[in-house]
Amino acid sequence: MNLRVLGFAVGLVLVTGCDSKVEQCNAFIDEANDSQNAYVALEAAIQSPASIKQRTDQLDASSKKMKELKLADAKLKDFRDRYVTQTDDFSAGMKKIAALQGKTGHDSGDGEAAKIGKDLDDLAEKQDKLIADINLYCAGVK
Repeated sequence: MNLRVLGFAVGLVLVTGCDSKVEQCNAFIDEANDSQNAYVALEAAIQSPASIKQRTDQLDASSKKMKELKLADAKLKDFRDRYVTQTDDFSAGMKKIAALQGKTGHDSGDGEAAKIGKDLDDLAEKQDKLIADINLYCAGVK
């Protein structure tokens, strides 16, 4: 499984006289950067089911904070909802991987782990695109 992480462009919106969209983008990006840190920690923990559990708990907490983020901008709300769904799906997939690693006798587990790994890779690609779209939107280019 190839875990890729794209960071959000934190410095995109450092402007004086922040308007509502800029403030919302800053809040969104701050929360998203926290969850990206959890993704990085998950990559380091991939060999240990106990470490995966700890890191998915961190990812779940970050996702919960993101869900609670108050956003008035409809496009940012959509981005947030999609980001949270992807984060939750990624966490669930990693928990499945940890459960498979915790089992003895990996007869059928290897095929299942490979499928979950492919699903997580596909999800990572979708999230890369979503992150690029968020950065573009918050930069004011779109």
